[in-house]
Amino acid sequence: MTMTMSDGRQAEIDRLVRENDQLRREAERWKTETRQAQRAQEVSEVTWRMREAARAAGVAETALEDVVSRGLSTGWGLDSKGRLRQVTSTGPEMQVDGSYAPPEAWVKSQRPHAPHWWPDASANGSASGGAGGAGFGSTNPWLKESWNMTDQGRIFRESPEKAQAMAAQAGVKLAI
Repeated sequence: MTMTMSDGRQAEIDRLVRENDQLRREAERWKTETRQAQRAQEVSEVTWRMREAARAAGVAETALEDVVSRGLSTGWGLDSKGRLRQVTSTGPEMQVDGSYAPPEAWVKSQRPHAPHWWPDASANGSASGGAGGAGFGSTNPWLKESWNMTDQGRIFRESPEKAQAMAAQAGVKLAI
C-alpha cells in the first residue's frame, strides 16, 4: 500500500488535532489548579486578616477559629485589588466615605451573637453568673425559655464542664 501526498498530510493533520486536543485538556487542568490555588491563597489571606481584626477587637485566642469560620460564611473575601471586604446579598458593605466596612467593626458587631468570643464576657456584664450564666452569654440554652441546641453543642465543645454546670442550673442532667 502506497501513501499519497494527501494521505500523508491527512495523517499529519490528524496527529496535530490529537495533540491540540491533549494540550487543550492540559491547559484546562492547569487553569483549574490555578483557580484552586488562588482560592486557597485568598482563604489563607482572609483567615489571617480576620484573626488580626479579632485580636484588635479583643477576642479571645480560643475563639479565633469561630471568628474566621463565621467571617468566611458571611461573605468576607478579597476584591480584585486584594482588599478585604464583606459582600452581602445587597453588595459590598460600605462606609459613608465609600471605603469598605472594616472587619474590626463586623467583629465588634457580633458581640451580642457571640459573647463567648470575648475573654471578659463574664466580667463586663455581657454574661450573667446566675441562671443563665456560667460565662457563656446572657441566656442558658438548657432553660426551657431559652432552649437552643446549637448553643448547647457549641458550649459543650468549648467546655464540657461548663456545659454540665449550665445544664445542672436548668435542672438537666447530661450523660457525659
